[in-house]
Parts: sequence; structure tokens; C-alpha cells
Amino acid sequence: MIGRFRIAMGLSVAAVTTFPLAAAQIVLMKTGIGSEAVLPRLWHRLVTRILGFRLHVHGKPAEGRPLLIAANHISWTDIMVIGAVADVHFVAKSEMGG
Repeated sequence: MIGRFRIAMGLSVAAVTTFPLAAAQIVLMKTGIGSEAVLPRLWHRLVTRILGFRLHVHGKPAEGRPLLIAANHISWTDIMVIGAVADVHFVAKSEMGG
């Protein structure tokens, strides 16, 4: 009973916050007012917390040079976990060909 309630509440919070954060992200991207990396990272952290993930980070990504992080998609949570711990932009595999 408590597990189902937690899932329902978590999904509700994710649904309620997704649309306002997405709208704010679009405004940031169109106007260039603020950093585009803040809201996606906030959303990823929120979703990982709702799902009950405990993230342990060892080290940090290289700074001051280009960096490509490739995930082999062991699960559907790779994007949320990487997005929660690093300032990244996600690119689809088909876009890498060009």
C-alpha cells in the first residue's frame, strides 16, 4: 500500500514539475537570459530522488577541453543519472554521424 502511494506521489510530482520546467527551458533557450544547463540538471536530480536512487560519484569529468561521455544504456535510467551528476547535453546516435 505504501509502495503504491509513493509511486503515485512520485509520478505526480514528476508530471507536475516537468511541464513548467520544460516551458522555462524553452524560454531560456530562446532568450539566452540564463544558463541552459541548470533546469535539466534540476529535473534529473528531482527524478532520481523520486525514484529513490542513491548516487555515488567518484572523481569528476575533465574540465577545459571537449569531452564525450558514451553510455551503453544498461538501463533506461542512464540519462537521468548522468544528467543528475554532470552538466551535459544529450545527442542522439543518429546525430553523431554528421
